[in-house]
Amino acid sequence: MVALSVNGIEIPVCTWKESDEEIGERMRASSGKSLVSIRDRKFVRRFAVRTEDTTLAEAIKGLLTGDGFSWSFDIDWYSEQGLPVIATAGAASSSLGSTAPTPAFGAKRLAIPAATTVSWQLPDRYSVVWTMIFWAYYSGAWHHYVLNSLGEKWKDGATTTDSVYVNVVTGGGTTQMQLSSPSGSAAYYDDVVVVPYLWPSTWPAQVYAAMRAWKPFPFLSVAGDLMPQFGLFVCRGEYHGGPCVNRGNGANRLREIEFTLYED
Repeated sequence: MVALSVNGIEIPVCTWKESDEEIGERMRASSGKSLVSIRDRKFVRRFAVRTEDTTLAEAIKGLLTGDGFSWSFDIDWYSEQGLPVIATAGAASSSLGSTAPTPAFGAKRLAIPAATTVSWQLPDRYSVVWTMIFWAYYSGAWHHYVLNSLGEKWKDGATTTDSVYVNVVTGGGTTQMQLSSPSGSAAYYDDVVVVPYLWPSTWPAQVYAAMRAWKPFPFLSVAGDLMPQFGLFVCRGEYHGGPCVNRGNGANRLREIEFTLYED
């Protein structure tokens, strides 16, 4: 077991502090007698990470703050954060379903007929850097893919040159996430995530190994030896920033990232 895992990703913490949040009140009556109405306790864990890797630092910040959009397709076309699909002919001809192929996770998956594209409009900052994480049904099986704005691709945790029919495109004053299908066959997608930062190259393999659906932002799946007991916890993260130290050569700067995880 690693010290701290968030959504299947190992976070290299260097310091931590433990505390609990009591649900209820502690007070005293006018007589001085102690009155306690504590119904439950939730854990609170504060951590720090030190790194010179700017990509890792920005990715940890984005992960912990729930920066991004995710789609389970279990109920409708909206992202879990309320982002709607763009009304197009492609959207009208596509569908959500649970029949073959059965979903990778949850109740339904997205089916897109041949030579069709379905789009969602993203905030403008996604035109700069982004990473897409998704499950796609190819060659009779579900596969986990990661694609970023640098053109790097991973399939089931390993780098790949496979063709994928997803992208983030910018043009005409808009930035869109597009899920498409090839000209000769339908395409199936499930558990789609897009974030406005680059993933470190070690993250795709870790997330694939975890083999679980992505929690809707801003919720996080947290596990590890630094948790109060073995198991998987649902948490929310809070980012506190931290100091940066110039190592003397003007290039390498040690960043300290401080954050808190609150049990939901």
